[in-house]
Amino acid sequence: MKKIGFILIVFLLTACSSALDVKYEGRPLTIGVIGTIPPIENDLIEWKTYSLETMVTNDTNVDGWIVTEEWFEEASEPTYASQFQQLTKPIFFIGIAPYHYSIFLEEQTTLENGYKNEHLPYIQGFVLLPDGTRKDMGVRLNEYMSEQNALEEMYEGVITLISQNS
Repeated sequence: MKKIGFILIVFLLTACSSALDVKYEGRPLTIGVIGTIPPIENDLIEWKTYSLETMVTNDTNVDGWIVTEEWFEEASEPTYASQFQQLTKPIFFIGIAPYHYSIFLEEQTTLENGYKNEHLPYIQGFVLLPDGTRKDMGVRLNEYMSEQNALEEMYEGVITLISQNS
């Protein structure tokens, strides 16, 4: 219950707070967003909003993807499984725990019947490697930090993973 309360506070802070102080000094990145653009201001990061239907055709225009929670139910529909499997850039699902990201890759699995595990990372993602295998990635929620610092740390982790894997 404590974890659920913390997650709710994190979402409220995301919606209500000013920009997060996310430190990133790598190469410029363009990150495609399905959902709400995170409140991050960094001159090296460009956020672009896309729809689920246009992900595959825009995969070459971005360095990575994030999908936010308000799109999970629709994104888990069987229609999109093949699209997620075609992406060549890293993709992260922000706030997907307790579900496993595989609900977006398997046509017979949706958010309603997906595998749950309370120990899965708060943010999960993957990248399809050139040999056809998938590299799993995740960023855990640090419950021992302030809400603001936890958000900043999580997004720094996602941005770093996108930079390293695109």
